Amino acid sequence: MGDLLCGSSKRLRRRSRWADEATLSACLPQEMVAEILGRLPVKPVLRFRSVCKAWRSTIDDPSFAGAHLQHQPSSLLIFPCSEDDDSSRSISLYRWAPGMPAASLVHAADMPPEHYWDPDHHVLAHCDGLVLVHTGAKVHLLNPAARQVATLPWSPGSERPQADLPFRGGHQALGLGRDPRSGTYKVARFFYRLLYYHHDDASRYSYGLTTGMEVLTLGGCWREIAAQPPFPAIPDRTATYVKGSLLWPPDERRGEAPGFLRLSLEDEALGVTPPPPCEPRLDYATTGLAELRGELCVARMAAGRVLEMWMTDDAVRPRWERRYAIQVVDPLRPGRPRPVALLDHDATIVMHDIGWMAYAYHPQTRGFQEIRLETIDYNRGDHPSGAPAIRCFSHFVLIPYRESLLPVVHKPSSLI
Repeated sequence: MGDLLCGSSKRLRRRSRWADEATLSACLPQEMVAEILGRLPVKPVLRFRSVCKAWRSTIDDPSFAGAHLQHQPSSLLIFPCSEDDDSSRSISLYRWAPGMPAASLVHAADMPPEHYWDPDHHVLAHCDGLVLVHTGAKVHLLNPAARQVATLPWSPGSERPQADLPFRGGHQALGLGRDPRSGTYKVARFFYRLLYYHHDDASRYSYGLTTGMEVLTLGGCWREIAAQPPFPAIPDRTATYVKGSLLWPPDERRGEAPGFLRLSLEDEALGVTPPPPCEPRLDYATTGLAELRGELCVARMAAGRVLEMWMTDDAVRPRWERRYAIQVVDPLRPGRPRPVALLDHDATIVMHDIGWMAYAYHPQTRGFQEIRLETIDYNRGDHPSGAPAIRCFSHFVLIPYRESLLPVVHKPSSLI
């Protein structure tokens, strides 16, 4: 009798669930469901996948991830780096924007680097809510909002040459972006490698450095492109992604360069983006490079402590405009301005100086506001990964951020 009642109860629950699904589907057209869900943050959207099969199908559609991304507000992702032994071996990413009472933890994981996080090393690349972290030979791809992480395959280009490099720093520079033709996301790596030369005497050889560029489509393997970079990129400087291209500042320690090193993600061809017509000539090592709402921005400190921001909407054939000339009164470190993001709600331009300081510039009022990153309340909340408490800040990494549903092993998507 008990088994019979139990079986009847299960059938009733199944019928009730099917009835609820049918009611939901009948009451709300799928177009309206997609429009409503597309305006919600990632966390509730992922929960709504379990409501019914129709909603799950809508959310899992690759085109929905692109539409959802367009409705997400712009914010900042902060990586507080610490000299503390425990914290320095992990990465904790916090979401924050000016006006928020606290920064909320969105991702934390153990990712021991080959050396301590260096403020001169730009260890985070980003595109459409995906974040690329390189810790030396290993490269990790994260979706902080969806709490997904993947380690990319090994490649020979990830290995540091077994010889003393003629300069301080690493041997590689990475970038992350979207191929506008295929809709896939790609990671690119500029790298140095050794080239051995054998002499007539077989027992004698010498070596020299050469450069290469390799590309990985998410879900695939690394492949080296045939063309050699026309000049080297600055090691450990992640590329800036803008309109289907990745751009790196050139390393001029080995010779003068004609502009920024550019890789088209559509045809994987290398090129050069000419710099703004600055006087005196642009110093790439101290130049800030960023994408601000679809435009490429180059920022540099000019004479008289004036921060110049040059903008263009075409990274291939740029027509540069000196959009802003900001008189800096606050103690911004000379020579190292770096634009980070242009926030949606009030067109605030956020800039970051290496270390603890960030700045918010308001174009309408021409106000320049100082942001001390170490004074922000970093709220770890109930995050299941349990990020270690930070006891001693050394510096911060700051990047623009939007929550995203894109998976770390990506299928092609369409962005509207």
